[in-house]
Amino acid sequence: MGIVYKALDTKLKRTVALKFLPLGVMTEESHRQRFLREATAASSLDHPNICTIYEINETNEGQLFMAMAYYPGETLAAQVRRGPLPLDRALDLAIQLGRGLEYAHKRGVTHRDIKPANLMLHEGTLKVLDFGLAKLAGEAGLTQEGSTVGTLHYMSPEQAQGHDIDHRTDIWSAGAVLYEMLTGSPPFTGSTRQAILTGILAGSVPSAASRDPSLPPEIDWIISKAMAKQLGNRYPQIADMLADVAALRREEKPTHATGRSVVMPASLPAMAVLPFENLSSDKENEYFSDGLTEDLIDALSRLPGLRMVSRTSAFQFKGKAQDVREIGRVLKVDSVLEGSVRRAGNRLRITVQLTDVATGYHRWSQRYDRQLDDIFAVQDEISDAIVNALRVTLSVSHVPEARVHPRSVEAYQLYLKGRFHWNKKTPDGLEKAREFFEKALEEDPGYALAYAGLAQYHNVRAIYWLAPPAETWPKAKAAALRAIELDPNLPDPYTVSGAIRGFYEHDWAAAERDLEKAVDLRPNFVEGLLAHCYYFMATARLDKALEAAKKALESDPLSQGANAAEAMVLLYSGRYDAAIQRCKEALDLDPNFIEFYYTLGLAYQAKEQFPEAIAAFERGAETSRRMPLILGWQSACYAAAGRTEDAQRILDELLQIAEKGFPVPLPLAVAYTGLGDKDRAFEWLDRAVDSYDFLLGYIQVVPTYDSLRDDPRYLRLLGRLGLLPFTDTATMSLGPIQ
Repeated sequence: MGIVYKALDTKLKRTVALKFLPLGVMTEESHRQRFLREATAASSLDHPNICTIYEINETNEGQLFMAMAYYPGETLAAQVRRGPLPLDRALDLAIQLGRGLEYAHKRGVTHRDIKPANLMLHEGTLKVLDFGLAKLAGEAGLTQEGSTVGTLHYMSPEQAQGHDIDHRTDIWSAGAVLYEMLTGSPPFTGSTRQAILTGILAGSVPSAASRDPSLPPEIDWIISKAMAKQLGNRYPQIADMLADVAALRREEKPTHATGRSVVMPASLPAMAVLPFENLSSDKENEYFSDGLTEDLIDALSRLPGLRMVSRTSAFQFKGKAQDVREIGRVLKVDSVLEGSVRRAGNRLRITVQLTDVATGYHRWSQRYDRQLDDIFAVQDEISDAIVNALRVTLSVSHVPEARVHPRSVEAYQLYLKGRFHWNKKTPDGLEKAREFFEKALEEDPGYALAYAGLAQYHNVRAIYWLAPPAETWPKAKAAALRAIELDPNLPDPYTVSGAIRGFYEHDWAAAERDLEKAVDLRPNFVEGLLAHCYYFMATARLDKALEAAKKALESDPLSQGANAAEAMVLLYSGRYDAAIQRCKEALDLDPNFIEFYYTLGLAYQAKEQFPEAIAAFERGAETSRRMPLILGWQSACYAAAGRTEDAQRILDELLQIAEKGFPVPLPLAVAYTGLGDKDRAFEWLDRAVDSYDFLLGYIQVVPTYDSLRDDPRYLRLLGRLGLLPFTDTATMSLGPIQ
């Protein structure tokens, strides 16, 4: 941007720095005026962390120059070239940078070219240079949309696309500078401008902690939040980022969810409802006792101030004689509700007891002898009784919203049978669940829960390719919307609708609204939290994905699904060692959970520990009975390890599967990517888009696709998926990049 001279101010007898801009920079009068007005605004800034501008003027030949304070020292860029900085030093400099930017932003000035070369280190103090490029907030018509000024490695997505910018572009750049101070290189690098741009617009922010295991994981939360691609997810003010950095400097824990370093609230009171024991002579009535347990979990999860353990974790203790205090310790709860159901014809006897985990004493117990027709009233009575027992702890007196019950007990029983088979998690169980949900709707056409069950059925069939997604997802959407129409307070159909809007319709904004609605209705709803987690993974917002996964684990600590989600987020965030540890722990409990072999293999592969990676994928292929998805990544891993013949052998197996009519475009795309055949890889990726493959939604974060990101076809692919606001890189106006 010009030449800088060390000079003497002959009038005031002081050493200054004179920066002359090239003659051709401001050829148009409008550009000159813009520069002069914005630089004049910058010259008014007086702060210890901002370089003082004494004068803005021009020579007789019309060449613009600035007279600035002279600081002996070196730039941050020069220091970082010698290697990463210690954590304390990097945090200290980030705080100084934040203070300078906070001062400027409050006065309406955005720097828009924050980078290590513009940060001078003088006697331990950081000085922000070159505010002459700053944009004065509110100056219409001076900084034109579509033009790009700045340095590519440190540009925010909106700046790189030539969009209008505000102070939040400086927050992005500050995150990039912090990353470089800790790792020695910018977050997004590449051999071409296109590769760097692709990373900025579509890549996930790499993990600094994975580069240096001594760094605390909170540093990644701060950097990811500062560099969030969507403005609404970024720190709203530099002061918010400054607060989190300062907290970490004091060895406190930033909240990273709110951007404010505050003391986190104490954990909510927690309860588990264990599976009610079926004491009926007819053991087929087990569906009824299980269903009653699920209904009570659902009813109690609506209580404000109470954290309920989900069904998955609670049912781990079904049929096991175990001390309630030990159960409370494992599930991390304060109270446990137990019960039994005895059914004889139309007569019911339900006994329940609420036990305090700490003492082992009963807080409350009751027996209900009723007719089957009274089952809904009994459920409400039990919920109210528990509220009374916990009134002091919860500070509530009633379930917040009325529950919509079916018109008939027969429809309710049919629905419970559907849920019973659904929870078997088998193909046969899935089909029997559908049959009972449909029979429940024949009995009661207005039964919202039965529609929600059908929506989940069709959704699962689409996700796992049990039927063509293009045929199945519209059915899931129709059932979900009908369930919402009948009972707007049900969270389940919103999770289905959210998945469809994102992964099928590619309307990610609408997807987020539906998923937020599900979590708003039931903050501890595990399925909703996991759906939110996977949505955030698809949209490359990994800090929020990790937050959702951890919340799901709080409500469902024994859930392998929630553990798998957290492990995937750790993998995609570059925290490979943590992902490996999580997978090993989970596989010790259940060696048949396929997702962990996928995550474990990719994490080892990223660390170039190829024998371990290959072993994980081979075990996954064996356990899954050679599932095509696992085979695709197994082939790519062989290729990365230099075992090209083995990679080609697996690819041939996938091609044979495709010839038999099975849909395997994504596994083939992965295999071709591993073998370096980009043309075939993009061909099959396009086919995966055409067939609405659910897993393609995670293309932004899965490391397998890193080799494709500098290809223009990658951005076009993201455009087809709705993950970019454009589908053709030719539509971007980058302008001059310095």
